[in-house]
Amino acid sequence: MQPGLKRPLDLAMEITRSSPFKISLSEGAEPRVVEAAVKAVNLGIAKIILVGHLGKIQEQLEQYSCSKPDHIELHDPITSSLKEEFSKSFYNLRKHKGITRAEAKKQVASNLVYAALLVKHGYADGTLSGFLPVNPVADLCCC
Repeated sequence: MQPGLKRPLDLAMEITRSSPFKISLSEGAEPRVVEAAVKAVNLGIAKIILVGHLGKIQEQLEQYSCSKPDHIELHDPITSSLKEEFSKSFYNLRKHKGITRAEAKKQVASNLVYAALLVKHGYADGTLSGFLPVNPVADLCCC
């Protein structure tokens, strides 16, 4: 590598450290997700919102040392003060597809939907998911 040139990853790290994004993680209670979240915060490359059951997330967080604990927020969709706001918003977004208010409220309780709505409403800059399969593989029948 030529002197004075930075490797792409080093350049990306430098940029994210100067202005870290806030990322919501819908699988916030998963051990490897929590570990990655703490690493990202310790590196200074992100602020994190862990979405899931608060007790399970806190149990996982206790296993790690975080240099900036104020850069990790915990959100439980079931108990969140945002659930009414998000339910109304989700209903308005999906009512043309026939969703009811009750179904919208139920959907917002899903970590995946809640994490996406954090972005939609400006509480997060982006969201990551996909560590766990959302839908188990269905048995196929030859009928």
